[in-house]
Amino acid sequence: GHYTIDCNSPSYASDLSCCKSAYPGQTSGYCLSQLDNPPTASPISEGEGAGFWYAVYEVSWDQSGCSNALPLPYGNVNDRPRYETHEACCGAAYGGQTSLTCFCGLPDAPEAGCLGVNAFV
Repeated sequence: GHYTIDCNSPSYASDLSCCKSAYPGQTSGYCLSQLDNPPTASPISEGEGAGFWYAVYEVSWDQSGCSNALPLPYGNVNDRPRYETHEACCGAAYGGQTSLTCFCGLPDAPEAGCLGVNAFV
């Protein structure tokens, strides 16, 4: 079924798509928490989460990385650049990071260059 608020509201295929579209930056997570099967707030790999990747500014730059976790740690979805992939986010937001924390958090990061690195995942 479709979920509609009134005659002028857009309809959504599911409650989850409504929450993601109508309340993408909701930090309280209230909309998602009201779903029958609410998504977890921890990062999920392979196509789950926010649907995009963002830089995590809440951790110092040299120890930080990118995430797609919900709820977003910031209030408005447009407050930070959004990246289609984890790799694109690390390259753009942490390209000069000498600690390699973001790069070594990638699922296919080479083990050789990341031994002993505290990867951001």
